[in-house]
Amino acid sequence: MESIKGQYELTREACSEISRAIMDFCTKIRVERKEALKVCLSAEDCLEYWMNNGLEGNRVTLRVGMKLTTPVVSLEIEGNACNPFETEKEEIGNFLLSLQVGLNMKPAYSYSGRKNRIQFRLKKQKMNPLVQLGLILAAAVAVGLLGMLMPAETRKAILDVLILPVYNAFFRLLGIVAGPMVFLSVVWGIYGIGDMETLGRVGKKLIIRFLLIVLTASCFAVATFPILGPGLSGLSDAGGELSDISELILDVIPPNLVAPFSSGNTLQIIFLALIIGIGLLYLGKRTEGIVRGVEQINALIRFLMEIVGKLLPFAIFLVVVNMIWSGALLSMGAVWKLFAVYAGMMLAAGAFYVLYTARKQKVRAGVLIKKSMPAFSLAFSTASSAASLGVNAETCRERFGIDASLVDFGLPLGTVLHRPILAISNAVVLFFYAGVYNVSCSPIWLITAVVISAAMAIAAPPIPGGGAIVYTLMFSQMGIPAEAVAGALTINVIIDFINTALGVATTALALVNAASDLEMIDLEVLRSTRSAG
Repeated sequence: MESIKGQYELTREACSEISRAIMDFCTKIRVERKEALKVCLSAEDCLEYWMNNGLEGNRVTLRVGMKLTTPVVSLEIEGNACNPFETEKEEIGNFLLSLQVGLNMKPAYSYSGRKNRIQFRLKKQKMNPLVQLGLILAAAVAVGLLGMLMPAETRKAILDVLILPVYNAFFRLLGIVAGPMVFLSVVWGIYGIGDMETLGRVGKKLIIRFLLIVLTASCFAVATFPILGPGLSGLSDAGGELSDISELILDVIPPNLVAPFSSGNTLQIIFLALIIGIGLLYLGKRTEGIVRGVEQINALIRFLMEIVGKLLPFAIFLVVVNMIWSGALLSMGAVWKLFAVYAGMMLAAGAFYVLYTARKQKVRAGVLIKKSMPAFSLAFSTASSAASLGVNAETCRERFGIDASLVDFGLPLGTVLHRPILAISNAVVLFFYAGVYNVSCSPIWLITAVVISAAMAIAAPPIPGGGAIVYTLMFSQMGIPAEAVAGALTINVIIDFINTALGVATTALALVNAASDLEMIDLEVLRSTRSAG
């Protein structure tokens, strides 16, 4: 909960006092100094904007505290609506501003009860996810092995009375949140494109390019199905397959507004979100009330998802204990095959991006790799595309020579939409678990898997626990038992480092090729070896 840190009359002296108070709070909770300085400077900019726009002398309230485990700093000032980001909105548009807020590049602004409010979400130093996973698995294995010393009846009683009910309750909660989370993310993203005229032809071309790349990558991943999947069934009836294809297309359209969520039909949820998002976009100001409701519900669902995300480590612990006690751990013996195939696909995808870009732009592959390394390394060490966004932007501008105006909106746009690596990863995990649980896979199943892997790569919200949403909805759609979600989440903690790092690097390379087509790049800077150091 946030608590009042201080109240001030807005003056230049007060701006300095507020900045010092924010820095004290950041130091107390051990926020990285670079992050703390960024928040202080941003807060000073907001306060100065308010001073220059008629709010000087009004009362400012500084609040600090924790929301769940996330530290937040809020500034409130009484008076008329005065959004410090209004100028930026005119320059970059609602869509990109909402992307930047979602990626934690910008603070969130709101106005109600004659109070302007700006909230900064701070990043505390966190334990490395791999270290956290290692500790969880070690604890789970220790508890599981100790439990094997108990009588079988006692283990079964603990499983039936304690572990399985808690485990099932968690994944039911996850299922409740997953559908609305994806639906609202897609609706809000489409509605934000209301200022596409600001982006013009460049923005439209980038969006189409990114979407096609993701779908192509998902198709590319089909090469892994013969290795990981259970094999195809129903290959002989060509007429039946054509009928099934038409049924698949028609089945994307939901019978009513509730059915997609009650049945967990992911494609119907995304289709419904597309239709409603486009409708809100077209109607504009006539649906302002609905839009505010969508924004508020979106904030609520994200809050619930944060809670679920905090519980994920405990869920993984319970799942591993359950697998040891029930003997199901033996069925995961082939997980080495998943990692081998995944590693091969990632090497192939990364090599393709580098070699294709090198040939198209007539630059040495080694130069591209060296220039991409700072952003790649940061993304790999943090498993956070948002954390590496600043370094990646600098790489695109200074090392690749991409026009700054294209980088400013193309990179955040690519971070959200350019996700071919995630599409491949989704498909590989989906095929693996289809093989583990011997799911009946027809050609229609395979087509659906390609589409849903690409759709979930794009629709997955970039928040903690996003992987849980992806696997819950994908597995439900493709007939894979819900118990597979926990195993997939454990695997995802490991592969997420590679997904994020390659995603960051390939997005920059995709922007290089787009900038070249749009003649918004300095090829001399791109090809220079001096800027690779």
